[in-house]
Amino acid sequence: MFHGRIETWLSFKDAYRTLIHERSELSKTEKFQYLQCAITGTAKEALEGFTPPEDNYDAAWESLTKMYDDKRVLILRHASLLCNIGPINGSSEELRGLANQVRAQLKSLEALGRTSKDMLNDIVFSMMISNLDKETRKGWDLNITGTEPPTIEELMRFITKAAKDRDMNEIVPAWGPERETDQREAQHSGTIRRSSQERKDMNSLFRD
Repeated sequence: MFHGRIETWLSFKDAYRTLIHERSELSKTEKFQYLQCAITGTAKEALEGFTPPEDNYDAAWESLTKMYDDKRVLILRHASLLCNIGPINGSSEELRGLANQVRAQLKSLEALGRTSKDMLNDIVFSMMISNLDKETRKGWDLNITGTEPPTIEELMRFITKAAKDRDMNEIVPAWGPERETDQREAQHSGTIRRSSQERKDMNSLFRD
């Protein structure tokens, strides 16, 4: 049963394709019924509107895979789960649980075609991205395209550029509002001084 949790997508997809999707003896209607029974929660929303089933099974399956079969998102999720495995108390059950969790995530990354070197990149990338502030993270998400996982170098370049942009935004422009106000005040003050001096000169002229 697939509930819409992205980390369980790979195991569900492999099992469903083997047991249902690739079986030629099953009709499209039967496959659609099996698919409906195999998913629940938010995942089932992807099938809404696909009727009649015999004409729309392929489109329904494609809609589901488009929603969840995103390599970049899957890799980041499994790497994140590796990074966020919590501490254990040391019981035999928890030790086995820890080993099983790590093994499951590594197997999922392997299934996504990740080598040991790739996995190191993915884990460090996950650690870095989880520490970004909300604004920078949003900028990163808007910056990336496609489904291929980005590299640490790409993230580092983005962070460096974001830092430089912040520096520039913090610099007050040479002719910004403050300078323009100061200039107007200086001009006004100079005008007042000149007018005062001219009046003194005129008074001095008539007194003489």
